[in-house]
Amino acid sequence: MSLLRTTPVNDGFGIDAYAISNDGDIIVGNTANPNGNFPIAPSGSYRWTTGGGFEAVPISPGEPGITGAAASLISGDGNVVAGTAAYVGLSRAFRWNSQEGMKLIPTLPTVTEVTPYNLVLGLSDDGTVLVGQSTSGFNIEAFRWTEDEATVGLGFLPNTVTSSARDITADGKTIVGTSGSEAFRWRADTGMIGLGTVNSNQYYSAAEFASAKGELIFGEYQTPSDFRFFVWSHSQGMRDFTDVLLQDFGLGIQLSGWSRLRPSGVSGDLLTIVGSGINPQGDQEAWLVRLDRPIGVPEPTAIALATFALGLSILVTGRNNESSGSQCSPPRQTTN
Repeated sequence: MSLLRTTPVNDGFGIDAYAISNDGDIIVGNTANPNGNFPIAPSGSYRWTTGGGFEAVPISPGEPGITGAAASLISGDGNVVAGTAAYVGLSRAFRWNSQEGMKLIPTLPTVTEVTPYNLVLGLSDDGTVLVGQSTSGFNIEAFRWTEDEATVGLGFLPNTVTSSARDITADGKTIVGTSGSEAFRWRADTGMIGLGTVNSNQYYSAAEFASAKGELIFGEYQTPSDFRFFVWSHSQGMRDFTDVLLQDFGLGIQLSGWSRLRPSGVSGDLLTIVGSGINPQGDQEAWLVRLDRPIGVPEPTAIALATFALGLSILVTGRNNESSGSQCSPPRQTTN
């Protein structure tokens, strides 16, 4: 294991990496100094490759209103970058590749009383589909963008007037997010469908990411007394994530003293899940769990074989006091 510095040393400048290509050879992120200037990458966004090193994601001459940009997503092959640009003082989603440059994603139609804006929050593995949220009429609506169809609103769950798409599966077919106070799943053949509840006390849920083909969906839910995290599957619906590990995989001993287990990524075979939580010492720590079968698949034997690995140096994101609570991961894309 080794640490490779991907960016040049510039005193006083903050440099962040947010997304990586499937083969690990291309990284995108942002750079800025305390004064808000971007001499390393004039747009604020950069792209780094193992072969070519550090390069700026340039602002296209055809978009003169862009004053800065924050790259947060990358396609599997690393050729498409997406993020949010500052355009005439407003947030606007953008898509970039070396052939077309940086292009703003159109917002949904709005009314004159509302200032239009949009954010991109998910990108398909091939880079052809973007999802996020946009002003729409007087409201905020989840959207899907493709080159052929442009920006299309995904609608709302019944009795709600806001929605936001948080992620899209690698194959570009399933979109997850929240509408009103309920997590949703959207596909072209079904439209937007609510994911239900874990229990009767739940009053809010938001889907945060999904597996590569949408078999599993992960997110957070809230009750009057707590916030916790869920996993959804076709066969079992929405369940508390920690309860699944305890009840279906017998991880009671390994999880003793842990709380607020927040999943943040799942492998393509659905057998490895990573995330963060509060460990028995009261510190936030990364964890990795390996399962003998995917969540939602019946147990083939009397005892499920699963291992729970803690404190792996490559996963630990640092420890904080319990008072800091669960921390949101930096913008990322699931590409497995």
